[in-house]
Amino acid sequence: MAETIGQIQKAILETSFAQSREVEDFLINFDFSKRSVFTTGVGASQVPSQSLAHALASIGMKAHAVDPTELLHGGFGRLRPNDLLITFSHSGKTAEIRQTLAHCKKFGVITFLVTGSNEASLSGVSDHLIHYQIGKDGEAITGVPSTSLISQMLVSLGICKKIMVTWGGSLSELSHPSGSLSLDHKMVRDYMRPITNDKVCETSAPLRIAINKMSTNGMGAVIVSDGGSVRGVFTDGDLRRLMLKLNDSSRDILARKVIDFVEPNPKVVMANKSLQEALLVFEEGKKVLFAPVLNSQTLIGVIHIHDILNEAR
Repeated sequence: MAETIGQIQKAILETSFAQSREVEDFLINFDFSKRSVFTTGVGASQVPSQSLAHALASIGMKAHAVDPTELLHGGFGRLRPNDLLITFSHSGKTAEIRQTLAHCKKFGVITFLVTGSNEASLSGVSDHLIHYQIGKDGEAITGVPSTSLISQMLVSLGICKKIMVTWGGSLSELSHPSGSLSLDHKMVRDYMRPITNDKVCETSAPLRIAINKMSTNGMGAVIVSDGGSVRGVFTDGDLRRLMLKLNDSSRDILARKVIDFVEPNPKVVMANKSLQEALLVFEEGKKVLFAPVLNSQTLIGVIHIHDILNEAR
């Protein structure tokens, strides 16, 4: 499905931008760091307008979705000469959009019109025209903006992509303080729990010591280390499995070394990785609740999966 949508988007964008190469030239030369971008549409066209403004704002750009009626009744005070207004209108004839574009010319605001119409009458209505085609069958649902709305959405995302390439913007933690996208910009080292004595024990420590630490550190596990190098992790699950194997000849088992009961090569997370990358480590293979955090090969902390999930809310 994703591949099909991508192919449709590519086809629509190639058709749309091929007819107006000056659009790409403009986006390359426009100084987005000093200008604001406004988007607008009426009815269903408000959806791609709001989507584009949100996408641009998420990469740190000064972008706002505005209602054309509000613009025509005092809202133009927010726009400045050489700002950019991107409008969406499938027919290109929406009265509010046409009035808004006409006033922008007087006001010195640069305009784009994204439309499904290629009528000659649209020439000169806006500074730049992006035309998409929805095919001879028209709307997929008769009387409902469907194919045209999807086309406008895909064009809006294409515009966003071209702007990102030109402007060099990227998603930031400032614009995504929560949600799964925020994990890409939060580093493990900033959210890990520091190593304390109750979270780690040496390979030579007796099993009794490991169980005592595991019972008090709140993690239900203890990291087994050899001079700062992780050798394994002993969990409450390991303890339960061990207890099921006990027999009368196992009375001295608590005095044995903990390293005898851990699985080698546990999952670890590097401190310089993002929380998103850390989450992938947790999700792959055997499921664990926490992982040691390493700086190079040295143990410096521990991160619990709940520490990551809490940041994604």
